[in-house]
Amino acid sequence: MLTVTTVAPTRRLTSVAAVVAELGTTLTPTEQAILAGIIDGVTSAIEGFCEAPSFAREVVEETLPGFGDLTVELTRRPVISVSLMTVDAAVITDFSIQDADKGEIYRQAGFDWTAQSRFSLTGRQTWPAMGHPVPGREEPLIGATYVGGYILPEQFLSDAALSVVAADQSFNGSAGMFPALLKPGDILIASGFASSANNGRFVVSSATPPTTSKVVATGAALVNESSATRSIRFDAPAHCRSFAGLERAAIIASRASWLTRADDPDVIERQVAQLRTRKSEGFNEDPLLAIPGEAIGYLRPWMRSA
Repeated sequence: MLTVTTVAPTRRLTSVAAVVAELGTTLTPTEQAILAGIIDGVTSAIEGFCEAPSFAREVVEETLPGFGDLTVELTRRPVISVSLMTVDAAVITDFSIQDADKGEIYRQAGFDWTAQSRFSLTGRQTWPAMGHPVPGREEPLIGATYVGGYILPEQFLSDAALSVVAADQSFNGSAGMFPALLKPGDILIASGFASSANNGRFVVSSATPPTTSKVVATGAALVNESSATRSIRFDAPAHCRSFAGLERAAIIASRASWLTRADDPDVIERQVAQLRTRKSEGFNEDPLLAIPGEAIGYLRPWMRSA
């Protein structure tokens, strides 16, 4: 069972502006609203294809069963940080994130098999304990509170009023400008600053936690700059899979959906000479048709079976 305790402001895997730039055109406000709906649908299709409830960064509480392994696999990916883990309501601290992209949490002592027991006097337990564990009847006795997912494009800062303070090596904006769930270790990609020293990739400092108005960065020496129009993108920590491929897939699929939005989905063949048109005999239920093949190539690393 999974409960979202801090909801992301958006789930869209790309932005209207990014798709419009890909199309190389301009859209009216009405057309932009239609495109936003297409992006929502594409996002849902990608989530389903990758078996991911959401890629948006959120704080979640999850309970899951144990199978006697050294690892358990959390649902939201990538796992950015884990603030609490319990086993049968008892807090444990001897765990680590083994693979953030797969959501794997490692514990040297392992996670017990949490299967229910069936009454029996021939089990391996000592009297008066009784019964055999029943495969397929595992109780969700392992709990985790964690931050998972990506900062998404609609949370990026584009043409925003930003400044740099060299004294504390920070990027600064107005209150609420930076994403609330930006975490130490995240990658900050700055552009448009007057000084080349302030452009490029930086790591959000772990020594000074970020706020929604100030982000202390490491990776290079920043220089002072007064507030002016700049841009900042965000990516997951360096040990995680970059978000770039996921966004590229969303842009490709959204572009294709936009360009074919007026096509008759029943038409499977056209012939210019003699105006021949052939239609399918029934509704095509292949879910992969919602995502172009080129986009699927970008999505394969995020598939659960990959």
